[in-house]
Order: sequence, then structure tokens, then C-alpha cells
Amino acid sequence: MYKGIENIIAHDLPLAEKTELYFTEVMPLEKWKELYRPYDADKLGFDEEYKTGISNSEHATVPDILSCYLIELFRYPSYIIMDRLNGADLLWDVADNPRNPIFYGHDGVMTFYMVGPSEFGLIPDENGNYQSKNIFSNFIRSYIEISKNGIGKLIWNIGFSIIIFLIFFIQKEYKSYRFVGIAIIGRIITWALLLRWAHYRYVFSILAMIYLWIIINLILERNKRLQKED
Repeated sequence: MYKGIENIIAHDLPLAEKTELYFTEVMPLEKWKELYRPYDADKLGFDEEYKTGISNSEHATVPDILSCYLIELFRYPSYIIMDRLNGADLLWDVADNPRNPIFYGHDGVMTFYMVGPSEFGLIPDENGNYQSKNIFSNFIRSYIEISKNGIGKLIWNIGFSIIIFLIFFIQKEYKSYRFVGIAIIGRIITWALLLRWAHYRYVFSILAMIYLWIIINLILERNKRLQKED
């Protein structure tokens, strides 16, 4: 919620009296403007002045900030909505956004969160790029490099996977399994409302859930057709 109002401050638009009072209680508006990043909340979240101001503020509570957010949403809907679209860019952008560097991309998820760099000889250099050290890491690195281009790149794209999921979801032959798909939709909506970072690790589970759901649907439907033929 802070970031939506931050976007308004960054564009030098006047805030409602209540909003300005609450936000200046944390730190000056110029500081809010300085820390604003459309695609990343870390600049704000790790700032010492912000953390000190939040801990000392009497109004840094969910009800107070939510009321400010709703006030500014009605006053500047386009700025609040645009900030939300920027924050959730990973969920809908099917093309590379040069202004939105992705932290912990699918290669980071594969090497660090799924297989572990040390076990497979993937050692990060000073730039954070993993260097191959043995036959296992060579195989994984080759796979990752291939998947960064063409069709492989699309497969790892969250926005593309959501489009494919919705196409399957509306098909009549898969209506029996929609109740499971609703859980995926719930997760997508949750992250669409809350995501503030271009960190692939936060949304990777959506990709995994979607492809698993599609594969299970295809298998079950194939079995149904085979049974009818028999």
C-alpha cells in the first residue's frame, strides 16, 4: 500500500491532508520520492530512516494506511493502478521489460532453490553468475542457457503460463477439474494484489501449479477418451 502512495508522491501530486500527515510522520515526502522504485520495494524496505520512522510512527498501522490508500485511490486511480501493474509485472508481462530487472530469475530458482549450487558445483562469481565446476553443473547450466531463448524462454514466463492456464480453464472438457484451478486463480489474485518485487522466486510456484494442473488434466481426459473407445 505504501508504494501506491509513493507513486503519487514521486509525481509531485498533492496528497490528502490525512495522508500527508501520516507519511511525513515517518519521513519527509522528498525522502519517499527518492526511495520510490516502480518494480522493487527493497530500496524503501531496507532504508534505515524508513525503518526508524515506521517503528516510531503512531499511524503506521494497517487500518490507518489502508484508509489513506483508499482515499488516494479515489483521488488518483490511474497512479495507484499503474503502481500495482508495475509491482505485479512478472504476472502479466509476456515480453522482456528492460526497465524491470528480474532478481532470482528461473535460473536462480533452478540452481539455488531447487538443486543447490554447492552440491552440483555451481559457484557464484563476484557478479552473482554461477560458474560450472563439474559434469552435473555443466548439464544444468547447459539446460538453463537453452531455456533462456525462444520457446524455452516462453515456457518459464509467468504471464504466458497464466494465459495458457486460462485457455484450458474455460474449455468445457476440463470443467470437472475447475475446482482445483480455482486455487491457482486465488494464488494469482493474491500476488497481483501484494507483489512488490520482480523476484521470480515469489511466483515460481504459480508456474509449477499451472503446468502440473494442465498435465494432470490432459492425462485424465486422455484416459476418459480411451475408456469410451473401449
